[in-house]
Amino acid sequence: MKKVKKSERAGASLRVGSLDRFGKLAIVLVIAMLLCFAACEDDKQSQDGGSTAETGEEASTIITTISVVGMTCGNCVAAITRELSAIEGIIDFEVVIGKVTVEHGRDVSAVDIKEAIVSAGYTPLDN
Repeated sequence: MKKVKKSERAGASLRVGSLDRFGKLAIVLVIAMLLCFAACEDDKQSQDGGSTAETGEEASTIITTISVVGMTCGNCVAAITRELSAIEGIIDFEVVIGKVTVEHGRDVSAVDIKEAIVSAGYTPLDN
C-alpha cells in the first residue's frame, strides 16, 4: 500500500470541480446573502416609513408604504389585515412583517392607515 503524504491528501479534496457538501453549502449561503442584500437595498429605497406615490393614468390612486414596529408573526399580519379591511376606500394592500403597503383613493389618508395599525396594537414609524 502506497503511503500518501498529508499535503497530497489535502490537495486532493480542493480540486476544482469537486466540492464537498460544506463547499456547496457555503456557495448557497453566499448566494442567499447576496439576494437578501439586494432585497434589503430595494426596501431601503422604496420604504421610508410613510411614503406615498400616485399611480394610474389620472393619479386617482395613491400607494402608501408604512414601516411597522412590533410585528413578529402571522397573527400580527392578520390583526393589521383585519383593521385595514374595515377601511372603505382601500383598493388593495399587502401586509408583511415590518411593512404595510396600501393602494387607496384620495379619501383615505396615511393617517387613517396609521390609525388602523395602532388600533391593531402596533406602532407605525414616521421616517
